[in-house]
Amino acid sequence: MRCLRGIKEKSHWIEPHQIVLLIGLSIAIAFIFEPVAHPGSIGDFVPTLYAINLTGNVLTFGVPFVIASIILWNTKKAHTSMAQKDALLHHRIRCYVTRYVITNMITSLVMAGVCMWGFSSAAANPAHLPGVIFASMGISFILNSFTFFIAIAVDAPLYTIFVNTSMLAYFSFYYGYSVLSATSVMSLYAPYHLFRFLAIFLSGHEFINESIMENYVGIVVQPIDLLGPLLVWSLVSGGCIVGSIILLRHSMERWVHESTTSEGKTEFTQESTREKTVSAVERRQKIASLGVILLFVSTAFFNLFVNSPPEIPENMYLYQSPESRENIALGSWSYDTVEVSSTQIAETEGWTLKVTILDWDEYDGGEGLRVRYGFLIYSLSDFAALNNTEKENIMISRTWAITPDHPSTGTSVHHQLDGAGTYLWAIRITDDSHKNASYVVSAKIEVYLNPV
Repeated sequence: MRCLRGIKEKSHWIEPHQIVLLIGLSIAIAFIFEPVAHPGSIGDFVPTLYAINLTGNVLTFGVPFVIASIILWNTKKAHTSMAQKDALLHHRIRCYVTRYVITNMITSLVMAGVCMWGFSSAAANPAHLPGVIFASMGISFILNSFTFFIAIAVDAPLYTIFVNTSMLAYFSFYYGYSVLSATSVMSLYAPYHLFRFLAIFLSGHEFINESIMENYVGIVVQPIDLLGPLLVWSLVSGGCIVGSIILLRHSMERWVHESTTSEGKTEFTQESTREKTVSAVERRQKIASLGVILLFVSTAFFNLFVNSPPEIPENMYLYQSPESRENIALGSWSYDTVEVSSTQIAETEGWTLKVTILDWDEYDGGEGLRVRYGFLIYSLSDFAALNNTEKENIMISRTWAITPDHPSTGTSVHHQLDGAGTYLWAIRITDDSHKNASYVVSAKIEVYLNPV
């Protein structure tokens, strides 16, 4: 109780409307990105996965963390409460820890609230809830230390918003922020995907096999794969904490001048010292802003000239639509068999089945088209003998929201291959806005192996 009373006393300067703004914007972001939280699959774990994805939406721009860092470090009342003429180390540590605890309580409650909203609306298994909340708390600890460091370094609300939001948005858009956007274990370094997979494992759910996991979340990940990203982010977090405490020394002294100047007094006896402190902050603001701009420019340059997708050799193509297109009736299955040699297996890391809609015929907008597809060792006669439900049970990969603006299923690499042999590929296209639609679209189908 004494601890809680002490925290309350040290946070009395936080305005209620600031907390309302933080919670309101966080919920708004989760709601705006709610459509991308739907797994688009069926199964007992789907409701929990929806709740995890919905909670992860809060991390897309890091709204609660960015706003909390401004409230705790960049407002005038925050400066006045921390102003210290002789900012000794123990005072800086106590000040930082108090605010770190306050912020983690706020952001953890916000993420837990969104999580419970997702669990409630999707009727998810409540047994999974503690693990997901624990994962959200862990990510909160990491991101708060990061946003704190930026807020203290630039010490201005607009710069804090620009730098923190840009950095978190960079991770989200570079590594993806949707259900199947993870492409490799490198995606786990993005807070959104790190939280999602950490929550999945802490929930206690185990996927039956790797194919099911890849269908649900895009890639196959083992718990050990999380150790690298967690270690890196922990080191970043620790560095940010140490750096923040170091920067607080001059910041606290400068805040003394701000508070006394506003009261018509003057505590800084050495004007040159104050000017040096102010100029140091302005320099950090410029460096941080320039760093963000360079990050985006260098990434764009790298992707354009260095990291462009490799061309697929002709011998790796297994099937291409004749004359670059073919007509497909919605609701029907298109399928064929192809041969995969042992030489190709030795040179590939996985398969891709890409469908690009070229002519939309009677499509009238709405939620878009959905493509169900698969690639596995199966005979034509056995597949033809299956009913529609049985076909869907073995062709478990899906891509949805295919629209004229995004007409392709993309080039995701699937890693499940069972050696050389006769493989069957199959696709079925449906209209999510008109479940029983049977109009014909023109599409290009490509099935190929990705070279190592």
